[in-house]
Amino acid sequence: MFFHRFISSFMTALLVSMITGCVPSDYGEKRPDIAKTCIADNYRTLLWKPVNAISTANLPKHVRIIYPGQAVTADYQPGRLNIKIGKLDRIEQVFCG
Repeated sequence: MFFHRFISSFMTALLVSMITGCVPSDYGEKRPDIAKTCIADNYRTLLWKPVNAISTANLPKHVRIIYPGQAVTADYQPGRLNIKIGKLDRIEQVFCG
């Protein structure tokens, strides 16, 4: 009987710890401000133009130009403008993230 109670209380404690372990640690905390708007629509006029059409003076602060075969991070940043260059040195895609 003692063993049965021990196992029962152990399993209950284990279950409770597993459930509470799933709650995010920053629950209720305010995250740092991240730009929530992306201005990719403003740059869609660049689509299919040569890569030299990109003027760094006119690009926003957070921009990533991706060339063919270039390794990029998979992190998602909603305010970052991505410009993807194709194999023919033309702008193939403009998107956020």
